[in-house]
Amino acid sequence: MRILATLPNGMLNLSVHEMMEATALYGQKCVGENFTLDIEMHTFWEIENPEYDLIHIHWIEALLDWAIPTLEQIQRLEKRLIELRKQGKKIIITRHNSLPHRRAEHDALLYETGYKYADAIFHMEEYSYGEYLSWYQDKTWLKQQTHHFAPIILFTKLPNKVPKVKARQQLGIPKDAFVFMVLGSIRTKDERNLLEQIARTLQHKNDILYVAQWPFYGKRFLLKECRQWMTRFKFPRHRFIPAQAIADDNMQVYLNASDVLISPRMDSLNSGLVSLGFSFGRTVLGPSVGNMQNILSQTGNPMYDPKHLDQLKESLEQAKELAKSGKGAENLAFAKAEWSWEKVGKNHVEAYLQIYENQDRKEV
Repeated sequence: MRILATLPNGMLNLSVHEMMEATALYGQKCVGENFTLDIEMHTFWEIENPEYDLIHIHWIEALLDWAIPTLEQIQRLEKRLIELRKQGKKIIITRHNSLPHRRAEHDALLYETGYKYADAIFHMEEYSYGEYLSWYQDKTWLKQQTHHFAPIILFTKLPNKVPKVKARQQLGIPKDAFVFMVLGSIRTKDERNLLEQIARTLQHKNDILYVAQWPFYGKRFLLKECRQWMTRFKFPRHRFIPAQAIADDNMQVYLNASDVLISPRMDSLNSGLVSLGFSFGRTVLGPSVGNMQNILSQTGNPMYDPKHLDQLKESLEQAKELAKSGKGAENLAFAKAEWSWEKVGKNHVEAYLQIYENQDRKEV
């Protein structure tokens, strides 16, 4: 059995690369030499009849190099999926997002086109499965798909050697501060409003909100600098750092300097920040939406309601108390048990075997 995983490179997708590497190791261990999993993008388009049995797509938009799709590009994708299906290959899609974060005009059509030709869908939590059934319940192709669950994975390849004291020295954070850390790009106005409200809500003098990649927008001369000054004036105790890429090796500095990791993904299905926080033994505060609410409620981590931000104070206080009582260590133990390479690899391989052995082909 040969599998092609279409997976782009980059820090954002590091955990998914680990997921596929874990699957490759488990497949070779349990199936043997007849199991091959390759991770690359170009084969999907450039080889007319690639020698694979299963095509596992991660992020449909990545097949278009993350570009906002035109109708012509979607038609090209549909034609390619039809070709692959006629060649006898089975299509698998992992549902990382409900829709692309950018919400472009044809994004919903792009996703539906991919799902239309999928033999199987991978979900990370039950919420995704229920939402998918609700969204596509009237589609004839839905009834002939199989669904499988493969959770997020424990980060193991990011360095984790910098202790808290040294990490705080590097970031200029007082050693006695209580730090709420936010990593990743801030994508929407709602996310910016959320973080500004958190900064206003944190009243204790030792509480610090550290936003590692804050987008100071503006093309006019000195506009970004002016906005940086205004933000420092409004929130002198907190840190809104101008957005720039963080190298993989430096992620440990931000994570180990923190007490609580906040996910600001208020309208997302998943957030890699959840598994990142768990992997570094941190308490995670996230939204009560999507798959995140399944994970956070199951593990007893704090949540905030994006529709009732007036209740943020209670969520922040709960996060602080849980962090002080050892919730981060509990999260790490949970991640090691439930998101291990062995478990995630096994989930994928068992699903691949089921899909491969199911010879019934649906017509679309």
